[in-house]
Formats: sequence, C-alpha cells, structure tokens
Amino acid sequence: MAPEIFKAFECIVAKCAAIGHIVEEDAPKYKDENLRKALLHVLALAALKAAQDAAAATGREMNADCLEPMTLSMVQYAQQLSATELAASMEEVRKIRLAVGHFFQNYDLLLTPTLGLLPQPHGKYSTKRAMEPWEWIKGSDAMFQFTSLFNATGLPAISLPLCQSKSGLPIGIQFAARFGDEATLIRIARALEEELPWIDRKPVNHLGLVNDPQH
Repeated sequence: MAPEIFKAFECIVAKCAAIGHIVEEDAPKYKDENLRKALLHVLALAALKAAQDAAAATGREMNADCLEPMTLSMVQYAQQLSATELAASMEEVRKIRLAVGHFFQNYDLLLTPTLGLLPQPHGKYSTKRAMEPWEWIKGSDAMFQFTSLFNATGLPAISLPLCQSKSGLPIGIQFAARFGDEATLIRIARALEEELPWIDRKPVNHLGLVNDPQH
C-alpha cells in the first residue's frame, strides 16, 4: 500500500473513533489466491461473451484485427476453461461470500482504503499490451486489492473521497456493509461528509465550471 494512502487511512480510522464509533482491527477470512482465480474466470467469461455479442452484431470474426491484445488474451483464456474449473470458481465465490457474511455478524461496517496505490499515469493499465491473464490479474491486485472482494461477493460498498494526496488528488476510503444494508453506508457517508466536507477541495490542475456563457 502506498504510504500516503496508509497515512490517510489511519487518519480516517482515528476520525471514526473520535465521532463515537467503536473501531477494531479485523478482516474476513479467505484466501486471496482463490479470490483472484475466481475473478479471473469471471472477467475472462465476460470478455468472451462481449466478443461473441460483437461478432454476432457485426458479422465479423473477433480476432487480433478487432480486439486489443489483452482483451484477445482473455477471450482465448476463457475458451480453454473447462466446466469443472468454472464450477470450482463459483463454489469458491460462494465460500468467500459465506465467510464475509459471518464476518458481518459481528460488525456493521468494514473500513479499508479504496485503492492500494495513488492514481497511476494514463496508459498504465492499457489493454494494448498482451499479457498472460494470470499475470494481469496479479498485477492489478496492487491497485484493486480492496475492491475486488465486493465485486466478487456482491456486498454493498461505498468509496468516499475523504483525503487528498500531496499532489491534490483524492484518496478514497471504502466502507462495506452486510447484504442489503445500503442504508448504513448512506448514514456513514453523510456523517463523514459533514465532518470532512470535500466539495471545495480541488487539485492544482482541474476542470471546473466556466463562467463565460459562451462556453
């Protein structure tokens, strides 16, 4: 995790305690490697389905002439997956969802950073460079390690721009809740926006409203 993000996270933990929340260090118990594999299979299948739909709509074969290298690599990976592998991934997601459900029997919210790294240069995660799918999913984990759990399990989560980096870019803090409990997320978001309003925070270089009516 980037040092600026860790420092921001610690500040928000302290703020939550200061406004009356009981904060404890804990996390759902599951294997990161199993979650990565299940996500890879799901993303590969999504790429394959999108390619198949595009082929049907255009009458064109979805090959290297139509797809970016990373997308094509994911499509080819999905085509090689067996039904047994897919079933095993779905079962793993079910187990992880159950583990997270047990975790939320003891807690109302889970607090994490939103991303593990500060915003990266444009093109850092370009799909124009071919990579092995497993290499790609492990590489992206440094950035998306905290959000992938909720993409996989379907639990509600919210990212709040509560902090800023030295360069003025927002640092998101993620809150997740138990199944169907979006109301708790809205309440914590409102409370923290009142404590740490972000409406007037802007980086040095930003796009803003132009007063000139001709624009």
